[in-house]
Amino acid sequence: MREKDLRKIIRETIQAEELKAYYVANSSYFDTNKYDINLIVKAVKRAGGRNIRTDNAYGWANQPAVVVFDAPEDMVERVATEVSETLNTDWVIIREKDW
Repeated sequence: MREKDLRKIIRETIQAEELKAYYVANSSYFDTNKYDINLIVKAVKRAGGRNIRTDNAYGWANQPAVVVFDAPEDMVERVATEVSETLNTDWVIIREKDW
């Protein structure tokens, strides 16, 4: 295989693996249940999330910290399932970080 073809394959693979930032929303489920950052971080890591961190929701200082992570779009469902199973609830919401 020629070097030019290999470079094209590598470039296409990298583009297909484009990561976006997502966060585990502090939804109404957490009104009566603890938003356990440590548990959520572990679940996101087990599911393959990358660059896991916390940030104040919407980037506002007066909002609670939420777990933010990077992942390819096709991994988000797996992360949601892992977090849901870890917290024992179906009410986990993961949104693309847009702030």
